[in-house]
Amino acid sequence: MIFPVSAAIVRDQRSYDAVLESFSRPLLSAIEWGWTSEREIAVRSDTALLYRFFDATSLAEYLYDRVVDTVRTDLREELAFLPMFDRAMEGVRAIVDMPDRRAALLIRLMLQNGDAFPTASAVSSTN
Repeated sequence: MIFPVSAAIVRDQRSYDAVLESFSRPLLSAIEWGWTSEREIAVRSDTALLYRFFDATSLAEYLYDRVVDTVRTDLREELAFLPMFDRAMEGVRAIVDMPDRRAALLIRLMLQNGDAFPTASAVSSTN
């Protein structure tokens, strides 16, 4: 199963930045680098050993926490949303015959519009 952890990461951006910094900041002092005349970064030292056997404990713990957050929050919300979406699709099909893709678009537009029918300009701008 693939967990959509990106939403959990975005909700906790500060911790994401901190865990990345905990890995990269100590490495910067061991890397000889500079700017090229084309304003590109050039690494002038051999860095392979710095990345080959590093301690990824804090990174793994952070990712684990985001997976737990995803299961407890995002997947739970998605499981509650899907039956409602299916009922909305049935309701749309009962009123009008349209392809599933357009019916799903109509429902998404209604959700974005405070559960109200979208204006003609909103529908035409998505085509």
